Amino acid sequence: MKAWQEEGVQTLLAAGSETERFERLVEAAQDLGFEFCSYWLRVALPLSNPRMAMYNNFPAAWQERYEQRGYLAIDPTVKHGLSSSKILVWADSVTAASKEFWDEASSFGLRVGCGVPVRDTRGLLSMTSFARSEGDITSEELVVNLPKMF
Repeated sequence: MKAWQEEGVQTLLAAGSETERFERLVEAAQDLGFEFCSYWLRVALPLSNPRMAMYNNFPAAWQERYEQRGYLAIDPTVKHGLSSSKILVWADSVTAASKEFWDEASSFGLRVGCGVPVRDTRGLLSMTSFARSEGDITSEELVVNLPKMF
């Protein structure tokens, strides 16, 4: 394990609560050059009503709008995370399909980002998204940072 991985694991293990662990994730995201991050986890059981927990440090006004408009049901990043294990980079090809959603998110400073979904054999799904207000995500940045995003 590389030094940064060991340090990251130890930092998360030392956190006492889910809120503290998320705060550590926010710090790690900022170290990678992202202002914002989100994390959601979906537990497959019960099958009739899987539970989902969500954490983010997005602007409060965006969180309120997201809740009011029921965006969880149409959020393309969530849909992607539920159906794929591939990284999702927010690009024109992705955002065109949900233009109104992305235009609104952009108006709150969520303009550039990527999502890293994770699945396990027990049906647990999660996704960590990293976002910022400016500066495209380059392929070089992904090569360097992707291992640190899991």
